[in-house]
Amino acid sequence: MMKKIVLDFGTCSTKKEIHAYLKERFGFPDYYGENLDALYDCLTDLAEDVKICFEENGEDACCKEAQEAEGQKKAEGIKEAEKSREPGEQKESGGTQEPKEEKESGEAKEVPEFKESKRMADEKIRQYLKKVRWVIGDAAEENSHLYL
Repeated sequence: MMKKIVLDFGTCSTKKEIHAYLKERFGFPDYYGENLDALYDCLTDLAEDVKICFEENGEDACCKEAQEAEGQKKAEGIKEAEKSREPGEQKESGGTQEPKEEKESGEAKEVPEFKESKRMADEKIRQYLKKVRWVIGDAAEENSHLYL
């Protein structure tokens, strides 16, 4: 019988949390090294059939066809909206209003700097999660017991 493991990294904000989560979900041994090489090694050592799915924003991302169909619907909706808009008509909700409101509220300059550093940290985690997915994909190609 195939075991299904759904991975949702939504609560992980550091590399350490990501590896602790992976260790728990896959039942890796105590000697798991909490790095990408150790992840690959432990995944390729799995002896049982495992279906790995990624959950994003609370949705199971196992089904590529459903994702592609949703993307196609969005693209068609955007095209229709552009067609229905008259030439010269502009969007009402522009991105310029929000910064104006922040200036008027009198917030300290430190808040935007903090937001920027948080955004940079989030981007680093997103990039690391891409690497984690690549490693999982490579391990699935190598191990006949892993399926994506």
